[in-house]
Amino acid sequence: MRTDNRRLCSLSVVLALGLAPFSPAPAVAAEPTEADRMVRALDDIDDMLRALEDELVVRQKELQRAQAALRAAEIELVLETERALAKKAELEGNMKALYRFGQAGYVAMVFTSLSLVDTLKRGDYLEKLMAYNRAQLEAYVRKVGELEQRREDLEKRRKRAVEDEAYVRSKIRAAVEKRAERLAIIARVRKDPQLQAVMARESARRTQKFEEALGAAAASEVGTGAFAAKKGTLPWPANGIVEAGFGVGDDEIFGVKRLHKGWDIRARFLSEVRAIADGRVVHVGWMRGYGNVLVLDHGDGYLTINAHLARAEKAVGDEVKAGEVVAYVGDTASNKGPFLYFEIRRRGKPLDPAEWLERK
Repeated sequence: MRTDNRRLCSLSVVLALGLAPFSPAPAVAAEPTEADRMVRALDDIDDMLRALEDELVVRQKELQRAQAALRAAEIELVLETERALAKKAELEGNMKALYRFGQAGYVAMVFTSLSLVDTLKRGDYLEKLMAYNRAQLEAYVRKVGELEQRREDLEKRRKRAVEDEAYVRSKIRAAVEKRAERLAIIARVRKDPQLQAVMARESARRTQKFEEALGAAAASEVGTGAFAAKKGTLPWPANGIVEAGFGVGDDEIFGVKRLHKGWDIRARFLSEVRAIADGRVVHVGWMRGYGNVLVLDHGDGYLTINAHLARAEKAVGDEVKAGEVVAYVGDTASNKGPFLYFEIRRRGKPLDPAEWLERK
């Protein structure tokens, strides 16, 4: 009892003095290694590139639409101007004819008329002709005013298009700088076997995450056999050249042997990625090491995987037809610039695209 009282008394003194009761010191976080810092730097650059490229794709599309609308407006303005000039020439001819007709013409009209009714008809026609010409002249003046306003609007739109293009170019430069930073880090990794080993382990961990995500997007076993029936004749997902094929090979960055489960198709940045067969989108999202990924379910257990995309054009659940644009080639989380990573799988097993796609 005395011991308990002494403990209570000591605790009361500590609290009264505003002191905190004794507690173990917090664990000191381990200092990040150079490899940790490089992994974090690459992830940060990937995040920045992802944001840049998302905005870049949107801005470039907006710019393309604006430029197309501008060209159409310029053509329409030229045609309207030509029509206005033709109307002007017609009015000038009519006015000259009426001027030449003059007062003498009125006298001649009266004396050459067959009757009073004929004279009145001719006079009525002449009045209508003059009224028509006045109306046409007023319309022409209004049209000239409209064309001038449209020219001013067109100049403003041209100026905005130039500014938008400059903004897009600034974003492209920013993306180029970030890619250069990424490649500089990769170059350092290539020169250091210890860093290569650490980065290879990190790559393997991310590949496992990728496999888990694909497992969650398992292909439907229901199908018509249409996909398998087109083996060897399926169209390519993108225009380009195969830079790395299917099979075991050397990883040029991490210095290890690894199974390459698909193709690396070198393609132009923002070129179209198309569905190679009818299917349904079962996954769209970002994956570390793979960037923007879109997965299509073609039934009968078949999946196609498209990675390192600049942007996906479809959402999960969308039905797509063969040849339909589903995404655009990018370089998100890429170690070697813009390319499409493409896989074909059946029930989780990777298949060699060379056996399924048409020969080029």
